[in-house]
Amino acid sequence: MGKVAIIILNLDKKDDLLACLKSVTQMDHPSFEVIVVDNASLDGSVKAVNENFSKVHLICNEKNFGAPGGRNVGFEYALKHIAFDYVLFLDNDVIVTPSFLSELIHGLEAKKDAGIAGGKAYREYPSKTIMSTGLDVNFYTGWVGDIGTGQPDRGQFDEPKYVPAYGAFGLLIRKNALQDLNGFDDHFNPYGWGEVDLCLRAKKLGVKTCYVPQAIIYHKGCKVGRGIVPHYEKYKTRNYLFLMRRHAKGPQLVCIFFATLFRGTLRLLSLIFRGDFAVIAAHVDGVFAGIKKK
Repeated sequence: MGKVAIIILNLDKKDDLLACLKSVTQMDHPSFEVIVVDNASLDGSVKAVNENFSKVHLICNEKNFGAPGGRNVGFEYALKHIAFDYVLFLDNDVIVTPSFLSELIHGLEAKKDAGIAGGKAYREYPSKTIMSTGLDVNFYTGWVGDIGTGQPDRGQFDEPKYVPAYGAFGLLIRKNALQDLNGFDDHFNPYGWGEVDLCLRAKKLGVKTCYVPQAIIYHKGCKVGRGIVPHYEKYKTRNYLFLMRRHAKGPQLVCIFFATLFRGTLRLLSLIFRGDFAVIAAHVDGVFAGIKKK
C-alpha cells in the first residue's frame, strides 16, 4: 500500500504529543516512519519523546517556524532520509484509530484524480460529535469552515466525496503532489488557512481532495476546546484576507467584502457585549496586516 512519512508538529504539548504517538504506533498500516518536528518547546517535549519513543525521527528547531514552516521542515527531512510514497500530517493533539491510515490510503487510491485525503474527525476522544468532515470554501460569501462541525454523528457523513479542502491536523497527501506544490506556503506562517491554500493550489493542478469517512480521527484542539486566543485570532484574520485575495476573482472579492463586513459587524457587536476588547484589537491588527500582506 505504500510507505508513509508521518510528520507531527509540536509546540509545548508534551502530554498530548505522547498520547498522539502512542495511538500512531498502534496503527495497522504495515509501513510508516514518524517524524516529530518540535518548534522550540520549553515543556520537556523533546526529552519525553526521546525517553518514550526512541525510534521516532526527532527534529528540534531552534525557534518556532510556525505551522507551515515546521511542516515544511519535516517534509524536507523526509525527502533526504526516508523513501516514501505519501505524507501524513498530524497535529500533536489528535488520536488516530488503528485503521486510520490504511483506510485513508485505500480511500485515496479509489479516486485516481485525488492526491489529498482526510477522514472523519470527531472532537476530543471518545466524543462522537463531528469536528470536521472536510472544509467548505465559498468564494461568494467568503465562508471557510468545517463541514458538519458540532453535529452528532448519525451516519449523515458516511459517504466518501470530494471536498474543497481538509485540515492539516490529519491530512494525507501523495509525495509527488506535495513536491509539485513546493510544500506549504510560508506566507501563512505562523498559522491559519495554510492547508486550505495547499488544497486550492492542488486543485488548480488537477489534484482533488477527498473525504474518507472510514478513516476515524479525534482532534482535541478545535476552537471549542481552545477558546478565543487574541494572538491566534490576529493571524487567522490576516491570513484569511490573504487567502481570499489570492484565490478569489474580481466579482467574488466584491461579494466577499460585503459578506465579511456584515459578519464582522455582528462579530464586533458580540465581542463588545462580552467585553473582549483584546480580541477586537487582535482582529483589527489582523485586518490591517492582511490588507498590507503581499
